[in-house]
Amino acid sequence: MLKLTVSLVLLLQTLTSSLQVHVFDADYQPQPGIDVRLELYEFASNGDGTMASVVFSEECHTDTSGECVFEVGDTKGMLHGRLDIQGYGGRDVIWPGGPLELSIRLDKANPGTEAGPYDFQEKDGGVSLYRGIPWFPVTIVALLVGGLVIAIYLRARQVHA
Repeated sequence: MLKLTVSLVLLLQTLTSSLQVHVFDADYQPQPGIDVRLELYEFASNGDGTMASVVFSEECHTDTSGECVFEVGDTKGMLHGRLDIQGYGGRDVIWPGGPLELSIRLDKANPGTEAGPYDFQEKDGGVSLYRGIPWFPVTIVALLVGGLVIAIYLRARQVHA
């Protein structure tokens, strides 16, 4: 069963990917003639951290039903990118490849970026790191050391009694 699951996951990671975007206004009316740009990034580690490079960039215009489709082609693994909507902002997109359908209301488009490709190129690769005291492991170690000290004390009392 495990082999079947792994095989299916590997098969699904090499897919013909597409992104179908539906653009609406606040009243859910389709918005024709809106320019929509999709850029997909590939992340690679270099000596200074993680760098992003654009591997796919295309623009389309919504049709009378407020829809446009990006044919990305054959892909492997997770796709990371940014969808920008003409003057309204955009949205970051991450999906495991294959067909994706996305509806966006213009009044809900993000004017900034949540995780644009060049915003977090630090040594940690943009992953937020917890830098506080890890209380659970510290407690476990303290209990183990305390138990060891008590065991040594009790053994020493038996030997010298």
